[in-house]
Amino acid sequence: MSKADFIKAVRNDTFIGQRTYTAPNKEKLDEYIEMLRNGEFYVDCRTGGRAHGKGMYVAADYTKGKDLRRVVAEMEHYQEIGRYLRDENYTMTETLTLEPSAKIIDEANIRSEFIYKYTNNT
Repeated sequence: MSKADFIKAVRNDTFIGQRTYTAPNKEKLDEYIEMLRNGEFYVDCRTGGRAHGKGMYVAADYTKGKDLRRVVAEMEHYQEIGRYLRDENYTMTETLTLEPSAKIIDEANIRSEFIYKYTNNT
């Protein structure tokens, strides 16, 4: 999508995230990117899909991109881990958002709903 469409999507949804790939060489980096976007590690997050596991982790910001310092710092941290701990000098960080119909669930709400449901139906 175009940069203008991406910014509009972020403003409509409030969510912006980043994820970083690191690899020992350009070929492996391209392989990881392909696996995460279309292959073995791809996760279908549409209705009924999953959002966790298989490489779909991101650092997220819910302020419509007004303050991305924490997200950027976390991506820099992952780049450093790749370089210094794994000798992976090839990195790419991509920025993403969710379509407006995506549902974001707060863990505290899930816990309270689960506890309510199962403590009141026994």
